[in-house]
Amino acid sequence: MFKKIDKAHTTFFRSKTNFRFPQKKFEEETLNRAINLLIYGKKLLKFCKSGKMAHNCYFYILEDYPSYLQWISKKKIYGNSRIDLTKITNISDNPTWKIAGLLKRMSNLLCLTYENSSQKEVEILLKFPNEETKLFWWQGIQYFIKKAFESTSSAM
Repeated sequence: MFKKIDKAHTTFFRSKTNFRFPQKKFEEETLNRAINLLIYGKKLLKFCKSGKMAHNCYFYILEDYPSYLQWISKKKIYGNSRIDLTKITNISDNPTWKIAGLLKRMSNLLCLTYENSSQKEVEILLKFPNEETKLFWWQGIQYFIKKAFESTSSAM
């Protein structure tokens, strides 16, 4: 379903948005499925840079505020577990921090880097059930980031 695309085929959307990182190129035909995955949500295994144990979280786009990625976790207060999509600084297959041995052997990981409310960069590592789901989620989150920037610029 997804074609392998090398790094030379990434594109910047900075002309209409304020993306701070290169975007991965995806097939248009898969966009609806990718959007639905984020609207309806997905349970993912979430790892933090601190090295604390991973735990399952349910990630989805907030219905009333589609420029926010929300996750439900037993370990965090609901209002403190969301990311403003305009604050995401990078999405990649690899974290910038050194990962432990067990994580090195895992596949289907996606690293999400964002600025928190105190302007500190935070990285979370998400484990997906398979490569296809990871790619759909990646395509969907890029779509909602683009929409978040578009709604921010049209509000000004």
